[in-house]
Amino acid sequence: MCPGFAQSAAAYNDELAIYLAPIACLLVCLLTGLRLTRELSLPLAVRFGLGAAVVSQAMFVFLATGTARPVLVWGVAVVWCAVAAVGLRKGLGIVWERPGWPCLVWVAVGAYTVLYLVHAAAPEIQADGYTYHLGLVKEWRERGGFGPRVGFYEMLPQGMEALYLLASLLAPGMGKVVHVAFIAGGAMVVRNLCQRFELPDWPAVLLWVCAPVVGITGTAAYNDVALGFAVLCTFYLLVTGHPRLAAVMAGWCYALKLPGLVFVAAVLGWLAVRRRWRELAWATGLACLMVGPWVARTWWMSGNPVAPLYNRIFPNPYFHINTEEVTVEYLRTYGVDWLHRWWEVTVKGQNTTGLIGPVFLLVPLTVLAVRRREGRWLWAAIAVALVPWVANAGTRFLIPGLGLFCVAMAMALPKRVAMGLALVHAAISWPGLIPLYADTYAWQLRGFPWRAALRVEAAENYLSRQLWEYRVARMVDRHVKAEEQVLDFLGLPDAYTHSRPMRTWLYAEADTALDAIKTAMEFDQTRFYRVVVDWAPVEVRGVRITNGVANEWPWGLQEVSLMDGGEKVQPRLSWELWGQPNGWDANLAMDSNLTTRWQGWQERKPGMRWEVEFGRPLRVSGIRVMCYRADAERLTFAVQMPDGGWRTVPGEPRIEIPVALSLRRQAMAHLRRAGFEWVLAQVEGSGLAPVGKALVWHKGDWGLEKVAQLDSAVLLRVQ
Repeated sequence: MCPGFAQSAAAYNDELAIYLAPIACLLVCLLTGLRLTRELSLPLAVRFGLGAAVVSQAMFVFLATGTARPVLVWGVAVVWCAVAAVGLRKGLGIVWERPGWPCLVWVAVGAYTVLYLVHAAAPEIQADGYTYHLGLVKEWRERGGFGPRVGFYEMLPQGMEALYLLASLLAPGMGKVVHVAFIAGGAMVVRNLCQRFELPDWPAVLLWVCAPVVGITGTAAYNDVALGFAVLCTFYLLVTGHPRLAAVMAGWCYALKLPGLVFVAAVLGWLAVRRRWRELAWATGLACLMVGPWVARTWWMSGNPVAPLYNRIFPNPYFHINTEEVTVEYLRTYGVDWLHRWWEVTVKGQNTTGLIGPVFLLVPLTVLAVRRREGRWLWAAIAVALVPWVANAGTRFLIPGLGLFCVAMAMALPKRVAMGLALVHAAISWPGLIPLYADTYAWQLRGFPWRAALRVEAAENYLSRQLWEYRVARMVDRHVKAEEQVLDFLGLPDAYTHSRPMRTWLYAEADTALDAIKTAMEFDQTRFYRVVVDWAPVEVRGVRITNGVANEWPWGLQEVSLMDGGEKVQPRLSWELWGQPNGWDANLAMDSNLTTRWQGWQERKPGMRWEVEFGRPLRVSGIRVMCYRADAERLTFAVQMPDGGWRTVPGEPRIEIPVALSLRRQAMAHLRRAGFEWVLAQVEGSGLAPVGKALVWHKGDWGLEKVAQLDSAVLLRVQ
């Protein structure tokens, strides 16, 4: 067994802890919700949602204070549950009646329940689940609190991961079973809404429960189904006259997923439009209690309250603007235009990763629901819920509004038509039938892993068989020590390794390392220009280089050298280097390494500049700038005189073409300085495979040692 997963695999063998851990977590949420709303008449599922929101925020306190240890957390939880249970002896106001559904509906609900529970109980094999969702939980469990790294996923709000941690403190990796409960919770709230609007309830329930994207997402350690459930609770609380509690749930929407902020704005905006100022003040305060801790943590760690997004507004050294904007632009479309997008998310399910089912092609008919006052409420809520999907075209970003669509379809369509469509939906959404109409690689549940769910098959065996990345993680852990940093071009499963994988686009330092490698791959140095400027020796306090061209590519400088006569002026630690934008990487232009460069990481604009100040007058007679050919256009040079004023240097720059030189070793020198001791490369496929091939095929030239290989994954040591 690989060392990085030894503790988790050992815990999987303890079957009692495996199944009791998520049940205990859900019970804490339920008792909390019942206790806090004991004086109110609310459905059980909504009470559970409020309890989950409060427990999630309580876990934030443990994480922020570094006290998220099993004995302490569960000791507090047991005491709290005992107190809550004592106070619930009377006055709960719970009314439960068995739904009068046809036998066929019960068969469908029962079949999907068994399917979902089996997949949820099996070890995690979905990408985001085994990388960042459970990867973060694993790190928190080991540390007893938040980790110190600032990265794309680390800075997102993690309200659902906080609940996963509560279960994982008893049995690592069991967060999936916690998440599957929110499928049932969403179904119950959909039923409550239908009853309130005097609609047939089971068609809407089947539409929600059987949607393929709900099944695959809800049985994985994701957070989308929990967000969909929270949105349903928020809407129910608003329409039933509980705006303060609606604000709590809307705030938890943000804690679950960053786009959830739109629901906070919607609740507060609704109260403002209705001029309910006192309720607005209360709702604002309660929403801030849910949103504020996550925003404050992100702001304190990264300097950006909404990291990892909007880094152009909140510049920081942890996220590159160009990387963020390229990623966001892709997520807006997934390569699918608007004309074909609804077909993709309802029927095909490959390009947008998942499908909601062909029956939802009839969603445009739900506009008929606006004939009723409740239908207009529904469509106002749907319009808000679709905002995240407009920003991210992935099918699972429709889940926040999917439950509302289900209710709207039950409201807009004739009763018999809605019932028939729901039964058809339940039938054709079964995993075995989806391949008849969806794309071959549509994201959906596959198989029936009951042996893994019941631990008849060991977790390690199941993961080795189902997840190639798990086998790669085992290979890596045999050679890499705990906490050693790996530049990861493949996508290691963070939850199943003890190493520290850092992927490009998630971390600025990994982006910079990849940029250095790509620069060195084109080792013919004639790609560069040397810009030379000379003047009569003069005492100056600083030097500035300013760009005068606009284009879509980032402007950068590979290396800047200052001259005194024919000698290079050696840089000193006391010098202050700055760039506008991205002043944090300004030192890369004076690190004597041609593979690294200072760049703005955004489109090139006139007025961008790089400068160095010496602190005291220094004699300088020229500048030598190495840069890409395009970056050498229309540069202006200025020096800061002893009196503090800046003066443009006389004379025209001249261009030289330097001698070709291999830069591969320089790239590895940067990796060592950046703390990367290992590179995990992939030599087949798309993406970064060309980079992996260049490293593996010429490993000696790079100064790399091939340590291990599994199929197309190669582990290299930086020497």
